[in-house]
Amino acid sequence: MQDEAGKSNGLDNQVLGPLEIFGQSVGNTGMATVVAIAPVLVAESAGNGSWLSMLIALVGVLGVGYCVALFGRRVATSGSLYTYAARSLGRAPAFLTGWALLIAYVGLAVAMPMIGAQFVGEVIGEGTAVQIVLWFVFAAVATGMAYFGARVSTRAALLLEAFSIALLGVVLVATVVKAGTVIDSAQLHLKGVSVHDLFLGITLSVTAFVGFESGASLGAEARDPHRAIPRVILLTIGLAGVIYMLSFYVETLGYHHLNENIATADAPTAVLGDWVGLGFLKYPIALGLGFSFFAVMLASVNALSRMLYTMAREGVAPAAFGRTHPVRRTPHVGILTIAPFLFVVSLIMKYVANASPVEVFSYIATPATFGFIFAYVLVAVGAVVLLYRERRRIRLGVLTAATVGVAAMIATYVANLTPVPPYPFNILPYVFLGLMVVGGLVFLALRFGRPESVRRVGTVDEESLDRELATPPAMTVSA
Repeated sequence: MQDEAGKSNGLDNQVLGPLEIFGQSVGNTGMATVVAIAPVLVAESAGNGSWLSMLIALVGVLGVGYCVALFGRRVATSGSLYTYAARSLGRAPAFLTGWALLIAYVGLAVAMPMIGAQFVGEVIGEGTAVQIVLWFVFAAVATGMAYFGARVSTRAALLLEAFSIALLGVVLVATVVKAGTVIDSAQLHLKGVSVHDLFLGITLSVTAFVGFESGASLGAEARDPHRAIPRVILLTIGLAGVIYMLSFYVETLGYHHLNENIATADAPTAVLGDWVGLGFLKYPIALGLGFSFFAVMLASVNALSRMLYTMAREGVAPAAFGRTHPVRRTPHVGILTIAPFLFVVSLIMKYVANASPVEVFSYIATPATFGFIFAYVLVAVGAVVLLYRERRRIRLGVLTAATVGVAAMIATYVANLTPVPPYPFNILPYVFLGLMVVGGLVFLALRFGRPESVRRVGTVDEESLDRELATPPAMTVSA
């Protein structure tokens, strides 16, 4: 479907390369924030086994990524996992997948300004007025970048993440040099670590990867998407996993040489920076982490607006979201709609809920993570169903990837239910379930009120770049 020469479905056609797709996925994962913060959280559960928990989590997420890549080789879409689910599981699961991802992207987007501004404030000032100005700047700049085009916003996200990771990498390399060895017997022998500890660490580690699929939302705008998107998705997961695992190990190594417990640390990279004589990097690193949180927000706005765009064109979201800017060819209505919330939510959480930036991040990002998990489970299952519906051989590799991926995602959700966490974290899984019930009711209302729209779910990209499949052989299971 062409709106005008060179334009596909209202978005720019074949203008984004692997670099931009990679920037979108990397930006949404927020790798630098994980390196700086996650080792403390995982160590609280897994202790000396944190690196192994991350390695096992990497395998689980790669399972989901493999399933996502399977769809990426077949479908080029701005609807991402929503469209993937439609092609395999049908309309209701597709709508719920899209709904879950809307919860996820909105949650990540609005949770970032306060925590990002807190880090930037360490450099330029921490007063209330400064923080409010920073919230507004975060919201305005992210909106402007997304509005002017994916090329600008994705490259900016990649550059900001690279800057942050590079600074943290300098500290980690210096930590190994200062320690004089990479051997840490306590970690290598998993001293004091039980299987239960590893399990808890795995479930926390899985959440470090959410957002990796974000690059798939640029399918309608990408050059050679069937090749680029699967490769970028798997590369993002693999690169993130290696960086996370090494950072967990090295930071714990450094704390062992300091005779301190990393699980009780506030800012491990800052402490290690002082230890290795790089204390002067404290403020650049803080600035870099602020940039990393900004990159997550920017990538979330990109992905959110494109999913809304696809859903609107199919009639299951307000029609206005299906419009694109006549010059920029961006889904500007969705971008401008989320823009006020990027600022207002921070004001509400500060002055109504009286919550700190860390609390805001935890309260909002947790249900958002559940949204990703829900979508990942359905798409992993959908990969197996897709091969069945194509009457192709259901490869053992796909079955294994889907099984491992689904198990990792479900375990992550269950870990947030039992043992019961303290308030308000004990209610957050049920907040997410309540939001999903609302989504189910919306779908039923559409099903009975506008059945013609529901029938269009998953069809808007049918004429884009789908790979036509040959007449399939009889279905078998093979390796």
